[in-house]
Amino acid sequence: MKLKSKIYLIIVFLFIGSCANTKTLLNNPDKELTVEVKIDRDTVQLGDSIKLTWITQNATEVYVQGIKKDLEELGYIYITPQKDRNYIFVAKKGKEKKTKILKTYVVQPQIRYFKVTDYNTYGKPIILEWSTKYATNISIEGIKNNLPAKGQLEIIPDSTREYKLIAIAKFDTLEATANNIVTLFKKFNTPNTIYEGKSATIFWKISKADYVTIDGFDEKFKPTDTLIVSPLKTQKYKLTAYFNNEKSFEKEKEIKVIEPYMVFNCPQSLMAGEAANLQWTVKGADRVELVGFIKNANASGYLAIQPLDDIEYTLKIYYNKTKTKNITKSLKVIPSRAFIKNVTTKSSVKKGNRVDVEIVAVDRSKYPDWITLHLIVVDEDGNYIAGMTKKEFDDYVKEITITDDKNKSRKTDFIFNEVTEEITKPYDISIVMDVSGSMSGTISELDEAVQIFIDNKYSKDKISIVKFDDSLATISPLELDKSKIYDNYKPVGLDDFGGGTALYAGCDEGIYSLDSANNNKIIILFTDGNENSSFSHREKHAFTATQVALHARKEKAKIITVSYGRGTNQELLDNLAYATDGESYNINKPEQITEVLNELPRITRNYYTITYKPIVHEGDHNVKIKYNNKNGGFSTTRAKFFTNENFSIDKYDYPKNVYWIDSSGFVGKSPIIMPQVIAFFDFNRSKLLDKYKKDIDNYITYLKEDKNIVATIYGHTDMIGSEDYCVKLSQKRAKTIKEYIVSEGIAPQRVQIVGLGMNFPLWATEKHNWQAAENRRIEIVLYK
Repeated sequence: MKLKSKIYLIIVFLFIGSCANTKTLLNNPDKELTVEVKIDRDTVQLGDSIKLTWITQNATEVYVQGIKKDLEELGYIYITPQKDRNYIFVAKKGKEKKTKILKTYVVQPQIRYFKVTDYNTYGKPIILEWSTKYATNISIEGIKNNLPAKGQLEIIPDSTREYKLIAIAKFDTLEATANNIVTLFKKFNTPNTIYEGKSATIFWKISKADYVTIDGFDEKFKPTDTLIVSPLKTQKYKLTAYFNNEKSFEKEKEIKVIEPYMVFNCPQSLMAGEAANLQWTVKGADRVELVGFIKNANASGYLAIQPLDDIEYTLKIYYNKTKTKNITKSLKVIPSRAFIKNVTTKSSVKKGNRVDVEIVAVDRSKYPDWITLHLIVVDEDGNYIAGMTKKEFDDYVKEITITDDKNKSRKTDFIFNEVTEEITKPYDISIVMDVSGSMSGTISELDEAVQIFIDNKYSKDKISIVKFDDSLATISPLELDKSKIYDNYKPVGLDDFGGGTALYAGCDEGIYSLDSANNNKIIILFTDGNENSSFSHREKHAFTATQVALHARKEKAKIITVSYGRGTNQELLDNLAYATDGESYNINKPEQITEVLNELPRITRNYYTITYKPIVHEGDHNVKIKYNNKNGGFSTTRAKFFTNENFSIDKYDYPKNVYWIDSSGFVGKSPIIMPQVIAFFDFNRSKLLDKYKKDIDNYITYLKEDKNIVATIYGHTDMIGSEDYCVKLSQKRAKTIKEYIVSEGIAPQRVQIVGLGMNFPLWATEKHNWQAAENRRIEIVLYK
């Protein structure tokens, strides 16, 4: 269309209202038929009209099909559609005809949905949610006007009611309703179960109630209240709420009464002197007793045991004022293997004599191709059975099972051999002696045994001697000459010693004392206690078991642990020996000290080897040998070793449920050392003696070096006095230590104190003054 024509059309439309009923003077029958048609909108609500406007040129007939005929060449009409429809506009000029189709849509206003939370408790919010179409005004009656076509509204109702949504359109008004029921009940809580003789608390909260009753009780209770009950048997409690003195609703709960819960674990059998734990868990008791051992035991706990004879253990609980219940476990003690005194042959072993096979060392030097185990075979009279052939050995050993740390197991064949002293290299041996205070009753036997060991040493072997309490001393450097070792040793009991137990640092000192020559290297570690003082030597020595093991492995030194009595962590000492391919002894009689030291030179030069192809993997390996003990049954000997340096045995220092793990108070932090003794106190005193400040300063320095480290101070007392008094005294002692640490610049929130009184003694029975003195201790544990 040319510009002049467009201008012409615009002028015509501007005057369309005044000339709609007038025949145009511009009609020219010789010109082309043209048509322009439009509607003001294609979507309309039902009942509303649309405006259809047109302009034609050179038309002789104009109409809207089915709607209106004889229309002017230009004009408009209003149409009110009742449904979706196509309108056909027609313009003719003689036989020429032009048609325009105009589609319209008819819509109706609607409320698509209106939703309200069905139920809610008084005072809690609810959500009103809606969606509408083609409405001009949305409101919720009595709540809010001018809402969007779709939306949500949060309100807090104060009563049950009906909500009305109103949607107003041009020709219609729509409504929708939804109901919300407001309940006045909020809480009615009881425990599901309680233990017999215990009380339970019933709690309820009822909004807007006048009062509440509980079946079985005469009084009227407040709408929010608690009630303590002590049912003798399983019982139901029904709560009724009243409004305007009329019963409104009821709720019922049942409390089940059950007997106290008891679990008591005890091994069925042990070798004589072998260490193990009794473990128990009790719930719902007033008092727990391990008869004959602990009168007032913790509800969950353990007791380290090393029985020498068959024994019964009884766990007894007291509950419901007069009732008791107990579990008794029997433990059979199997006689331990005899220490080697002599040598015999298989044919000379007395018929019926018990025979024991024991793995005493591991050789990993050919891994992953081979692993070699060192074994001894001993009869019950202490005779090492020498000179056996493979066939004779097979009469004892029935099967060998190897297992990796993924519990993949298989039985294996092996190559058998015997080693005698003629073919072994010399040994560098360090005797590391615990001379802490607890050794006062045993030191003379240990001194005597060490002298015998020196006297019996092989001519080419060298010996060093290290002593430790909370200090370290190399009494004799590595020497070949017996007389020089004697001169250096000079047994003096506990003179200049008698303090704490720097077990790991002492053992590490023994490793340092060995020669760098390519000899066999052994550390014989003797102790009767637990680590508690190595951290103060951290700058030069190991202060964890894993650090000691890694140092020994680096130097290719085997650690042989000899633990005396029941005050040791036998599992830790076993694993320290395993980690260094050594042997572990546990003895309970003074004379056995000499027997062990007499045996050790024999088993380092006379033993059998079995060599096998291992399961190849980096990690823990376990070996179990099942053998015929020739005394009516089968027994086993076991060993464990590690094929890489990525291991940790410190976990055996951190058993579950011990006081210094569970009571630290530092959330998300774990201990990095065993409890370290940093001070002792005089009887009934809480004054810090100056001689202990130097050791405490070592910890202060460490806390300053690493701001992420925190500390808990544990105070202890001896077994004299009331429990309440001892707890207060132990807290006072711990506070004294904290005050000193804080005075040296450590933030007080990094140091916590715990007073334990007499609850966790080193010595449960204080037969000697030194035992009471060791109980009056302060321990520090560092956490990170």
